Amino acid sequence: MISKIKGKIEEKLLDSVIVDVSGVGYEIYLGGKQIQSVVQGESVNFYTHLSVSKDMDFKLYGFKTASDLKFFKLLCTVSGVGPKSAFNIISFEDTKSLSKAISNADKAYFKNIPGVGNKLALKIIVDLQEKVGKHKEIELTSLLSDEDKDILKALSGMGYDAKKARELLQGLPKDLPESAKIKQIIGQLSK
Repeated sequence: MISKIKGKIEEKLLDSVIVDVSGVGYEIYLGGKQIQSVVQGESVNFYTHLSVSKDMDFKLYGFKTASDLKFFKLLCTVSGVGPKSAFNIISFEDTKSLSKAISNADKAYFKNIPGVGNKLALKIIVDLQEKVGKHKEIELTSLLSDEDKDILKALSGMGYDAKKARELLQGLPKDLPESAKIKQIIGQLSK
C-alpha cells in the first residue's frame, strides 16, 4: 500500500520518526541503528511496509534499502514470524550477516537477538536456507528425543530415506510407543 516515503524528519521518537511529506506526517518505525543515525530536519527516503494487526493497530516499518525490505518480507513468510519479530530480527544486524548465518545454519548467531529462541532460529534456518542459498546442512536431529534418534538410525540402516523418515517421525505423537512409531513410518515409506 505505502511502499516508499520521501520527506524530512519532523520529529524523532524512541523507536520511530515522523516524516513530513508535503504537510502530512507519517510515523515510521525504525530499527535501533537506523533511529540513531537519522537527524531531525534531514531529508530521508524509506522503503516501507504497512502492517495491520488483528486489533487494527497500523504500523509503518521503514527500511533504508529495498533489499532490507525484501529480506523483511522473506522473514515474514516463516511460520511464527510476524512483522514485529521480523523487524526485530532485521534491525539487529545487516541483511548480509543474517543471510550468511542462515546459509551456514549458524544457530548461535540468533542467540543474541532478543525474542528469538532456539526453535525459532531453527525454523528460520530450515525455511529460508533454500531461498538464501545453503552452504551448510543443519543438524535437525537435535530436535528429536534420544528414542526418536535411535528409530531414525535404525530406519536409515534399513535403507529408508532419512529425511522423509525424520519428517514422518516429527509428525507422530510424542507419547506413541517406539514399536508403533516404527510400524507407522515403515508403512508410510513403503507406499
